[in-house]
Amino acid sequence: MEQTHLEAKHFNPLDTCELRLKADIEKDGVLGGEELLAELRIATSELEYEDVRYNYGFLRARLHVVCEGCEAAFGSRAYEAETPKMHEKQESRSETASKVHGAAGVDLKNSKGFSAGVSGGGSGEKTKGRTTYRTQERAFGNIVARPNNTWELFQLNVDGSNSWLGSTFLSGDCLMRLAPKAGDNRLRISAEVRVSKADVEFESSSGNPAMKRLRKNRNRAALINAVAVKALSREADRASSVKYDGVIVLSRSVLS
Repeated sequence: MEQTHLEAKHFNPLDTCELRLKADIEKDGVLGGEELLAELRIATSELEYEDVRYNYGFLRARLHVVCEGCEAAFGSRAYEAETPKMHEKQESRSETASKVHGAAGVDLKNSKGFSAGVSGGGSGEKTKGRTTYRTQERAFGNIVARPNNTWELFQLNVDGSNSWLGSTFLSGDCLMRLAPKAGDNRLRISAEVRVSKADVEFESSSGNPAMKRLRKNRNRAALINAVAVKALSREADRASSVKYDGVIVLSRSVLS
């Protein structure tokens, strides 16, 4: 049977987050286990306050989905009972070898005093080795299902503490399968990525560690408000009429 996409509208007011929903619904409008797909990326960004540039990011976020005219099919929600993945550090070791050649009866010395000597007839060679160590870090974006069509997003350092979010959490993955909901003929699905003010982190891009801490603590409330106003002003022309209630909406996507 021919399928069509629900009309999609995406609101990504900040350059720190991108959310997109997609669902294929049959033209007769009858739901039968169609997938709700999502793309979600979160990154760090920067802003300027009182002539000082700050990097900012988020320690934790929540993806919340609201369904009208449908609901999550029983047992279909993804990322249930996920085991959190931690920030990983991997060390790799590589060895290189080079050969030093010399004629009979000759001592060859390099600038570090390495010598290779051959006595008697013919030629000789000796191998010089070097070991190189490299450290690679991998940050995993964790997504775990919570009650009421909500998913928690976080990343963990090696010690188990939260690190700044900076990952692709969903790349066209299925969040749930859709089932019809009795008594509601309107079909609409919306989703938001939200962060609380407690999970917003800042760091001055200049100054010594003590100065960075002082700036962050002194200006924290003003910086959080700047991020909230930036998010609101890019989504609505009259942002001043919208009150910030302690939760910042980073992105919103609507299917209808």
